[in-house]
Amino acid sequence: MAASAPRLVCSNCGSVDRIKTDTPGSILIELVLWIAFIIPGLVYSFWRLSARKKVCAACGSANLVPADTPAGRRLIALHADEADDEVEAA
Repeated sequence: MAASAPRLVCSNCGSVDRIKTDTPGSILIELVLWIAFIIPGLVYSFWRLSARKKVCAACGSANLVPADTPAGRRLIALHADEADDEVEAA
């Protein structure tokens, strides 16, 4: 049985498990390079795929920390306290 992906928390906004994969570059440029020039298209495709990274879906930050680590638990508690303070102020 495969292990599930670890839960991640964003160190910028505190969002938990709102993760997306960000691929740099442009699909349009990639298609043009493949149609016009096969070798540059291959190089560009390889670069795009190798430069993929997981980012926060809420703020776009790549500063993600596993939620089951001490730093992750501290971030979750910090952002929960901030949310409580906002509710009390309203």
